[in-house]
Amino acid sequence: MKEHDKKSIVKSHANRLILWLAFTSSFLLGISFAYTYQWIIFSVFWFISIFITLNSSSWKPFFLCIIFFVLGFTRLQFQLYRHNCHASLIRNQIVNITGSVYDIDPVQHDLYHYTVLIDVTSTTNTKNNIPSRFNWRLQCYTKQKPYYTVGDTIMLQDIKIGKKNSNSFNTYLIKEGIHATTFLKNNKASILYHPRFHLKRSIHTFKHNILNQLQKKCSPNTITLLSSIFLGNRSCIKKQYQHIKNLFLNWGIIHYLARSGLHLIIFILLLQLILRYIPIPLLSKQLVTLLVTGFYALLTWPSISFSRAYTGFLWCMFCKISGLQINIVHTILMLICLFLFINPSLLFFLDFQLSFGLTLVLAITNSQLLYQK
Repeated sequence: MKEHDKKSIVKSHANRLILWLAFTSSFLLGISFAYTYQWIIFSVFWFISIFITLNSSSWKPFFLCIIFFVLGFTRLQFQLYRHNCHASLIRNQIVNITGSVYDIDPVQHDLYHYTVLIDVTSTTNTKNNIPSRFNWRLQCYTKQKPYYTVGDTIMLQDIKIGKKNSNSFNTYLIKEGIHATTFLKNNKASILYHPRFHLKRSIHTFKHNILNQLQKKCSPNTITLLSSIFLGNRSCIKKQYQHIKNLFLNWGIIHYLARSGLHLIIFILLLQLILRYIPIPLLSKQLVTLLVTGFYALLTWPSISFSRAYTGFLWCMFCKISGLQINIVHTILMLICLFLFINPSLLFFLDFQLSFGLTLVLAITNSQLLYQK
């Protein structure tokens, strides 16, 4: 390839990269401005927009930057509005609730040993006994293991909802989609409906059975590492995990304990290594890889880094099957916008910032080195 053509390709790639970064940055700045209302953020947005306009032959990138900024601003405002509307109706109240059990997880705590997530469908204020039908999510902490299971429709009476939480904890609740938390001194609940079969209950029971069997057969250190790295569950091994975490901190390798894209890639590479010795078509191998990784994702506990790696893997597999070109930087920027459009509050948490930020920097660096060769 001639030197002139090589420089032209590098310049074209760099211009596209700058545009992608500008649009994504505008989206992030819109979310940040909706949360803080700091005018310095608005000034940075205008600087980016003007810079893109001056380096472009049309006004189209300028208007796209405005669209992305407004989209980020309105998306977070809508999320905050919905959360605050529901939370204000139940805050500092004593209510009777009816809802479906979404999840039950054991935790290591001195007083409370289980957390229960309930998707509430009916709320009755005990003062006026007027039922209200709006959907919200309640997180309960219990001392004993609940006798109801995931998927059951239950009724809880005299649930005390506390006052408004601190700003940081309230932001965490918004990110998790939880509108209120409460501590249950007893597990007295009326089971209104128990379905004979419930898919989420089957998955929940199966993955907890796997974890329980591993805890019986493995040493404390082994189950701690296995649960953290392979299964992504740290709530049931919190005390053991803290000890190992301190040891990893001393060596500066704490990131190895986080279930991230590296561990998913190792899992996929091992799976593909096995499939190499099976004489089936390439498309069949790709479909088997999708099914096995999907089954693995269902049986583990989600995290930001794992979700990023898994959705990125799904997109790359889709591109391979469809014959589309794969651009890692574009893929990461697309995933950033997708994750933040679904849940814009993720932007303010360190796990999201590190997971996507570091991956984006590595992808840009690798892309530039690739085009300079």
